[in-house]
Amino acid sequence: MSATANAAITFDGVTGAFPGVPCTEVGFTVTATQGTWVVGNLYGNPVPSIFVGPIGPPTPSIATIEVTGGTFAFTGLDVSSNNGPSTYSFTGFLGLAQVYSLAGAAPAEPRDDAVFINLTALASGTTAVMDRLVITITPSEGVTSVNIDNIAVTPATVAVPEPAAVALLSFGLPCLAAARRHKTA
Repeated sequence: MSATANAAITFDGVTGAFPGVPCTEVGFTVTATQGTWVVGNLYGNPVPSIFVGPIGPPTPSIATIEVTGGTFAFTGLDVSSNNGPSTYSFTGFLGLAQVYSLAGAAPAEPRDDAVFINLTALASGTTAVMDRLVITITPSEGVTSVNIDNIAVTPATVAVPEPAAVALLSFGLPCLAAARRHKTA
């Protein structure tokens, strides 16, 4: 399946194998790279979502997922930090170059009134085109889980100069340099 405009990764097709098997949806692949991510079949926006635990006595730890699938702009996601706040960072890369970075805190949600906070407003406004997005979540002490849903991405194209433009540029720059030398002489 190819990427579509204004796509949302909703984890609808994820089975219990995640994170062992990456999730591919709307042309993008989500891979768990750190932490124990689990499919949340009882809680989502709508169900399912993915979450990082632990269930029971929590131990703060870094959990990371990566989104890949051609070039795209990241426009937001839904997050729920249950029974305490969590920090997050979104880091976008194009090739090896970092082109996007946003960090902040997801407020605490009491488990009996858990809701998702939409972080679209924070992430929107970026025009950064990336080919890899790293989402890092760090739950604070007492957090029982952090759920993620609806990762919003917009496929983009990276402008590649036409061969004729490259040829003109490679011819024009030396000419400009020669003209400048001639003018200063």
